[in-house]
Amino acid sequence: DRDPAVMGATLNVIEAMARVDVQPFKDLVPSLISILKQICERRLPSEYDYHRIPAPWMQMKIVRILSIIGKNDQQSSEGMYEILGDCLRKAEEAGINASNAIVYECVRTITAIYP
Repeated sequence: DRDPAVMGATLNVIEAMARVDVQPFKDLVPSLISILKQICERRLPSEYDYHRIPAPWMQMKIVRILSIIGKNDQQSSEGMYEILGDCLRKAEEAGINASNAIVYECVRTITAIYP
């Protein structure tokens, strides 16, 4: 669905199901990376911004899902490094509480995925 609200709602389900069995969600990595890139590049409508941070809850949820999928999986992890670095840098620049939460999730994910 092209509606960001629908996508945001499905992230909760994806995260919960991936925690139980990650294998069916490995194919979602390119899509999740693409969505996260769109959010970081401010391509979502401005009503998803919180204190000038683009969709911070969606960013954190996607990063958490990537952490689950990338744990102990080199192939899945390889595509994540660039977007996690971009997301981390943009969040650090903002320097407010919502962006600090994104920084935390990015660092947590970077340390959790395959080195």
